[in-house]
Amino acid sequence: MDARRDDTGKVSGSLVEVAGGARVGAGEVQPRDPGPADAADHFVSRAPKLGYAPPLDGMRGLGVMLVILVHATFVPFASFALVVDMFFVISGFLITTLLLEEDRRSGTVSLRRFYTRRALRLLPMAYLVLAGTLVASLAVHLLTDNRELLDKAISDVMAGGAYVYHIVHPVHIELAEGGDAVIRPLIQLWSLSVEEHFYVFGV
Repeated sequence: MDARRDDTGKVSGSLVEVAGGARVGAGEVQPRDPGPADAADHFVSRAPKLGYAPPLDGMRGLGVMLVILVHATFVPFASFALVVDMFFVISGFLITTLLLEEDRRSGTVSLRRFYTRRALRLLPMAYLVLAGTLVASLAVHLLTDNRELLDKAISDVMAGGAYVYHIVHPVHIELAEGGDAVIRPLIQLWSLSVEEHFYVFGV
């Protein structure tokens, strides 16, 4: 070991030998090596750090193109729901992996930091879309007296803003009850609401 510990407990020197013979710089953070005590307390992942995974971006890109195609043509493609399921699986995998890596690195998971990152990433753009949709629907109402569109927009904005869209306006409920799908201004927000509930209740 090329380091010394002073009276305050600080490590001095350039290199420190850790368990297994690995040598790291004194200023670097060495991931925890889970021991018997950890196994009794909670699960600690031994998986390698994920890093950037281009194939996942490719899968999501393909899914986005299919979603745009369906919404642009209004044609119900068979098994289209599988694409949305793929998004949910990828999102759940990435979020869970990041949390496990944070736990392995620091010994704990900061839920405050996690939810702050989610809010800063999702809320600004989401509320911008909600505000723009409401203003556009109001303008259409004033120009064409289309009150039905405005009422739907107000309901969608309230449900989407509270992230309960999939509860207030269940998507494809007509598959079970019959009838045609209802076209709404912000119907695409149902999947965002489902994902947010995973963040809140799953994490």
